[in-house]
Amino acid sequence: MKQRLVTIILVIIIIAGAGALGYTIIQSARARQQVAEPLSTVQLPVDGGIPYKATIPGPLCDHGGGQWQKGTRYVDKKTKKEFTDDQFSSLTCQSDGLLISRTGNFGYYAVAHFEGYNPVAGQNAPFPQNYRVQVDAKVVSGDDQAAVAIGVHNQETGYGAYTFSVGVNGMWEADRDNKIDGSPEKRLAIGFLKKPSKTYTLMVEVNGPVMLFKINGTQVAMVSDTTYPTTATVDFGMVDTTVTQSPSALFSNFIYTALPLSHTIATPDPLQAALNRGNIYEAPAPGFDCDKGTGQWEPSWIANVSMQCLANGLRITANTNSHYVEEENFYGQDGNFPANYKVAAQIDMNQMGDQGCAGIFTRINFGGDNDQAQGEYEFYICQQGYWIMQRYDAAGKGQDVKLASGTVAASTSYTLQAIAKGSQQSLLINGTQVASVSDTALPATDHIALVLSEPQGTSGSVVFSNFVFTPFA
Repeated sequence: MKQRLVTIILVIIIIAGAGALGYTIIQSARARQQVAEPLSTVQLPVDGGIPYKATIPGPLCDHGGGQWQKGTRYVDKKTKKEFTDDQFSSLTCQSDGLLISRTGNFGYYAVAHFEGYNPVAGQNAPFPQNYRVQVDAKVVSGDDQAAVAIGVHNQETGYGAYTFSVGVNGMWEADRDNKIDGSPEKRLAIGFLKKPSKTYTLMVEVNGPVMLFKINGTQVAMVSDTTYPTTATVDFGMVDTTVTQSPSALFSNFIYTALPLSHTIATPDPLQAALNRGNIYEAPAPGFDCDKGTGQWEPSWIANVSMQCLANGLRITANTNSHYVEEENFYGQDGNFPANYKVAAQIDMNQMGDQGCAGIFTRINFGGDNDQAQGEYEFYICQQGYWIMQRYDAAGKGQDVKLASGTVAASTSYTLQAIAKGSQQSLLINGTQVASVSDTALPATDHIALVLSEPQGTSGSVVFSNFVFTPFA
């Protein structure tokens, strides 16, 4: 999702970068809801048992003993005022499931909380350490930013939880939500499905701090976080922050299973996992559906970019109506980046316009962890061999800050390498370092990007190949 207009400044051309991503729209604006009253007194099996099933889940819909409540408490993210009676969420029992809708204040999830089943007077057994929750979800109304989710480890006080979501655009996420207002405070994983849909089967399996996320029976993420060790409720719900009319989703075939204490999720060896994260990642043909490895690239229908997979690489095209930088965003293998790394790609500029530029963005952060500076470092090579290195600071005046520039021998093909190592930001062209600048403004990385910019009214294309991402220890 592109955010900034291209800015042209002579000597040859200085390009303003973009970096907003689809997940920002879905996730950064939304917040969680909690139940309005103290939890019901329920008895949950603590050492495994028969799964509890509700074809039509939810309050007044499930007649099998399940204890449910509508999420009604939420905190306004701007004023920090807590509301205890949300008038914008509605839960409706239907013959084919529970319809969850939202009629306003679209920055918040509408959810149904499951508190357990088989109430026993005078007892209040907590959720066990290990359990599994599954539900079928179908987006009924909404736009391309609509998403459905399961929440686990919901806290009894505050809004802390872990949310596992997937959108109709195919983007999925695992987030840790803060205790103050339920907004995402840390992304644990992110990825993109090859075939988006409006209908999904979501499953989250909890083994203490380890959580496994499956979509339509396929594992997409395994994460571990110890912030919220207990569970007061689990929930499911929907959100759509960009609609102008009521979004809704239908939930059915809910299954909750308490797992025995002896149950474990097969997790990778910690040492091997650390080694894997330190490995070089290569993609001869980068980009969504071009890269046949495990890299997570943003699809063209989310990025709104014209992209084509070729035998020798990824072609990105800008047409005469383009107002923005065209970019293909890379989220690593699971959405987590090291502090320091280098990234390289070969760029074929044979079909790029006379004033076009292409390159690499590093340390992009537009709505990742809430406490991080927002912006990006931009490394461009342009026609006639002009290069420029600059920083875009979204938190300031929204302007580019030139860090270095120069020229190299003109060519139709270059290999660019951008290095982010502590405060040092460096650029190599065809293996030769042309700049190394100290700049501390942007310490963290949400994602990186391969980019093309053509001045408005012109067109052109570039081909990226031999992408290499190398993390530093």
